[in-house]
Amino acid sequence: AIKLLAELKEAHYQATIVEPARLEIQRYLRGALARKEARRRRKKRIAAILIQSHIRRMASAAMRIKLQIMRTRRLAINQIQKIWRGKLDRWVYQALQRRAARIRVRTILIPLVQKRIRGVLARKYVQNYQKVVHAAKCLQKNYRSYLDCIKVIEERRAAEAAKRDIYASNIQRRVRGILARVRFVSLRRSIAGIRIRAARVILRAWRRCQGWRKWEEHKRKWQLENAGRQLLALHDSAQEVCADMHDVRCDMKEVRDQRRWYKSRIKTISEFQFQAQVRLPIIEEELEKMEAPDVDAGWAEALENEHSRLCGQLAMAKEEKHLLKVSIKRFDAQLRDLQLEFEDLEVDLDDLASSEHDIFEFLHRAELERAEKMAQRHHERQVSLQRARWRVNDIRTHLLNRTRTEQHQLIADALEPLQLQMASTLSFKNRISFLNQAKTKAKIADTQHRTERLQADIESNQSHVTKLKDTYDSVITGCAALLQTAAIDLRLNKTSF
Repeated sequence: AIKLLAELKEAHYQATIVEPARLEIQRYLRGALARKEARRRRKKRIAAILIQSHIRRMASAAMRIKLQIMRTRRLAINQIQKIWRGKLDRWVYQALQRRAARIRVRTILIPLVQKRIRGVLARKYVQNYQKVVHAAKCLQKNYRSYLDCIKVIEERRAAEAAKRDIYASNIQRRVRGILARVRFVSLRRSIAGIRIRAARVILRAWRRCQGWRKWEEHKRKWQLENAGRQLLALHDSAQEVCADMHDVRCDMKEVRDQRRWYKSRIKTISEFQFQAQVRLPIIEEELEKMEAPDVDAGWAEALENEHSRLCGQLAMAKEEKHLLKVSIKRFDAQLRDLQLEFEDLEVDLDDLASSEHDIFEFLHRAELERAEKMAQRHHERQVSLQRARWRVNDIRTHLLNRTRTEQHQLIADALEPLQLQMASTLSFKNRISFLNQAKTKAKIADTQHRTERLQADIESNQSHVTKLKDTYDSVITGCAALLQTAAIDLRLNKTSF
């Protein structure tokens, strides 16, 4: 019983004291070992993170140095080659050197190259189409000019035939006139010859007036035809200039669209850079606050991958932004050139419009001059009718009141004071000058003499107007009867030449 009691006490001691103490000791020991292992792992993780950060920093520094070397090399290439070849060479070089650039080549360069190639093909198609249209216009223009030339040749042949008829009629008229003059030589020496001469003067003046009016009419028609041709040429030129302006507007619109797309792309890249710059400090802060369970869960590796990816994308975005700015500058230069070309076309269009306005102004002036001449002729005709009805101081009255003997006597009287000077000079020019002075003085004296005689006749005889009118009517009546008789006699002996 004592032994059993002792065993019970021992069991109670073990259960109440030893076992809790052993568990407590084990708990403390395991906690210390776990904390020691956690500190060792934490130090190991921090050391690994520091080693990785130093290695990545060294790798990024080496990459920056390598990128600087590559950038310097690219700048040297850009100075030697053109911008677009340098751009393509950089893209190809970066695609060969960096794996990350392959994504940019697939996502950015290939669409741009396709766009350029499609643009080149479209421009070639438009150029070929414009050449075909221009060739068609040239063929149409040449065919129309050929038709116009044929029409002009036919008109010229008709005009030449008409001229031949006119020339034949003129020859016949001249031959008949020669025969008539030979027949009427005896009549010129008689009193009736004076009437014939007066009638010939009247007829010659009338024919000269008719010929002058026909020449003016032909001149006016020629001017109108020439103005019409000039207007057609100006219209064709204006249409060509408008077509060129439309092409320039289309080119400007295409360039503006490309520039707008590039600007939107730069804006997108800027927003991405801002978001990336905001995200990088957050990632670095998360890495510093990272615990062991998070590291074991893979969050550190994901954040590091995101950090490296953002750094690479920032570098690529910076390079792409630089290239886009260069392209925008090139588009601005193209827009300035197109704007200057458009302004030159507007100046050409204004010049054509001013030329067309001048031609229309010329036509308007020609029409006004024609209307004024018609009005003047009508007025002269009315004045002539009134002068034939009422007596006025005109050249007809002066001719009727003047004789050739009196005129020669007046010239001799005017030359009498200049006889000594004409005899003492040896210059033919001076003699002609003295003779012209004498004729001028004689004309003035003749005008005064005729005026005095006419005034004296008016004062002496109030019926002078009636006598003058009767005399003129008798002259015209005698000439008409004589010409009618002569014309009948000549018409019997006409021979066609």
